[in-house]
Amino acid sequence: MLAFLSVANVWGAENDIAYTLDFTAKSAGCSNYTDTWTYGDFSLYGGANNSGSWGYVRFGGKGCSGKNCTGNSDLESSITATKTITNKIVKKVTIEHTQVTNDNYTAQKCTLVVASNSDFSTVVDTRIIDSPVKSGTSFDLTPNTVSTWPANAYYKIIITCNVAGKSNVGVEISKIKFIEGASVTPPSCSNQITVTKSVSGKGSFY
Repeated sequence: MLAFLSVANVWGAENDIAYTLDFTAKSAGCSNYTDTWTYGDFSLYGGANNSGSWGYVRFGGKGCSGKNCTGNSDLESSITATKTITNKIVKKVTIEHTQVTNDNYTAQKCTLVVASNSDFSTVVDTRIIDSPVKSGTSFDLTPNTVSTWPANAYYKIIITCNVAGKSNVGVEISKIKFIEGASVTPPSCSNQITVTKSVSGKGSFY
């Protein structure tokens, strides 16, 4: 007689969300791209939502003013956690956007900095992607030098862009989702399974 014992453990679903920064909730407002303001547990710079009337935050800015204006280059918008937003391990950050306003805006790169402290002096990992919003309605940021980001980490997202002419343009971000990652260390098991019945007359197994 042959007997089979199968034990399976699941440490989390594929895309459990550890935290969502939801700009569609319109819980705070700002109309000036050069202001630093707070939305939930994050400090924002270089973004505005028309004093809370938009269901997104437009990160970008207004081009320069004046007769010979050609635009602004290397503008930086930032989204910085002011506290630890989750006690979960994180494997991915998904940024959902509704659209890029028009061709006068170019997102050059998006940088994600993950740190173990609030002043970002101890960096855990950095991920940079070029041309993040060329097409589609979302893009992902994944770990670079580690497999997952640790629990209770701090996150900073920096979007570097060019704005042509005098346009008021940007990428319109609706949500930022922090996707939970499973632990690679399985839980310990103290249970012991003992088979005392002889199998095929060959003795006992413990």
